[in-house]
Amino acid sequence: MLLRVESTSNALASWTRRIRRRHRHDGTRIAILFCALGAPIGCASEMKSTPKPVYYIGTYDIDNPELFKQYPTRVAALLPKYGAQVLASDTSAYVIEGKARKMNAIIRFPSREAALGLYNDPEYQEAKKIRHASTSNGTMVLVEEFQR
Repeated sequence: MLLRVESTSNALASWTRRIRRRHRHDGTRIAILFCALGAPIGCASEMKSTPKPVYYIGTYDIDNPELFKQYPTRVAALLPKYGAQVLASDTSAYVIEGKARKMNAIIRFPSREAALGLYNDPEYQEAKKIRHASTSNGTMVLVEEFQR
């Protein structure tokens, strides 16, 4: 695809939006392309993509409820540091298909980096030990928010 280069950054920003919609590029490649074609360097900042929100989905069985009681409060204390918000946390989920676990939680993070930041935070490591010692059959995944 050949592009006609215009000198205004408004035209570049407009092309960027069209290319992103059409080709789902992350913005960095587009900025490099335009800068290589002689576009002003300042336009690169306009073209950087914003991080996509991600959702942590965790399911597990609680084997030791007394020990597990320490886990939620430790995690809740760390959530604001990473801009996270608990959307759902339920120990009596309604099963539609398959086998439900005792604990089911969904937490929204502003980015994958924020979610992994919490998971790797030194303060979370003790909470993780509590979770490992008090639960089984755990699955934890991060999924990106659907962008329309």
